[in-house]
Amino acid sequence: MDKFEYQVYEVDMKKKFWGSNKVKTLKLQRDLNLLGQQGWELSSEIENISGGGYTKGVILLFKRKIQ
Repeated sequence: MDKFEYQVYEVDMKKKFWGSNKVKTLKLQRDLNLLGQQGWELSSEIENISGGGYTKGVILLFKRKIQ
């Protein structure tokens, strides 16, 4: 039976004055590429929504098979 380990990565959405969210996409891309090189595979994502209805962030769940 295969065994897995899991990694949690949180993407923080910076709320600006006019209500738009901004993600540092270059940093996110570098981090995701590094996780991929280490064998992590995106398993699922969870959107973190505030009481005001806007997205505060996203939680990315990664998994990789334990050797």
